[in-house]
Amino acid sequence: MTPKIFILVQNNGFVYQKEDKKEYQSFPVEEPGRIPNVPFYHYLLSAGKTYQKQLTKLLKKESNSIFKPNFYICLPDDTVETDRNLLLGFFYGCGAGIIYSGEQCQYLGSKNENYLSLSRSERAIALRYVKQGEILATRYYEKTFSDPSAMKQEMFALHPDCQAGTLPVLIYDPEEALVPFYCLGQKVSLDQLMERFANAWK
Repeated sequence: MTPKIFILVQNNGFVYQKEDKKEYQSFPVEEPGRIPNVPFYHYLLSAGKTYQKQLTKLLKKESNSIFKPNFYICLPDDTVETDRNLLLGFFYGCGAGIIYSGEQCQYLGSKNENYLSLSRSERAIALRYVKQGEILATRYYEKTFSDPSAMKQEMFALHPDCQAGTLPVLIYDPEEALVPFYCLGQKVSLDQLMERFANAWK
């Protein structure tokens, strides 16, 4: 049977978990002289081989199988096509069989839910409207944006479905950088995101 490994791309590295394990593991990526507002995975272009060897060894041990594991990658909410290609190329180099991917906001709630998501990456704050797993609207803001009243108005204006102000707001903020916005919704923890992401692919 082909093993499944679930991987979350965070602001400072990866978090991974095998399908039949209850605990997840962290793989931090630290680059000396890192430029502010540049995602860590951009440095994989220059230092990727070193990290690939380290992560491949860990993931082989985790999968404990003669078959290549399938990787399920949860990408940040500000991922563009260049980022996606870079990350998928890196993970294929780590020994993935088939790679499936989705974006973080799609897994903060259940697949049948409609909600707004709020998260913060190395580059921006992302506000998104998710309807039954599909991303219908997105807006990005400077990382310094911290006005909850203004953000509430932005939420109303994001999509016609949001105008009534009745949609739940799910906030993913493991680094506690979005505290001013906690009054607008419910925080989703790293544990909850990993569990919901894994369950979505079972």
